[in-house]
Amino acid sequence: MAGEWRELQLDELVEVYDGPHATPKKTDSGPIFLGISNLAHGRIDLSDTEHLSEDDFQRWTRRITPQPGDIVFSYETRLGEAAIIPNGLRCCLGRRMGLLRARPGCVDSRFLL
Repeated sequence: MAGEWRELQLDELVEVYDGPHATPKKTDSGPIFLGISNLAHGRIDLSDTEHLSEDDFQRWTRRITPQPGDIVFSYETRLGEAAIIPNGLRCCLGRRMGLLRARPGCVDSRFLL
């Protein structure tokens, strides 16, 4: 494969974001506060979710709002868990989570997962 693939640094392919370093007040409904426990074997598990208010959602997504195709990952505790944000999921990053967003036209995020 020599010559068929270009070698690039990760930061040439994606933008990297860090999640908040706090936890919002939980609510019974609203956008999902995505936690490390929601990452399981390359998928997002929504069987047990926490929610936050619309006001908190606006604050928690000021820097970055997860979009379909973004990769979310844990960088503490369950190190290495990662998943791709699916269509229709309205969420924000939880504590100790990061996000990779592929630069347009550079790489398919499924390849990185």
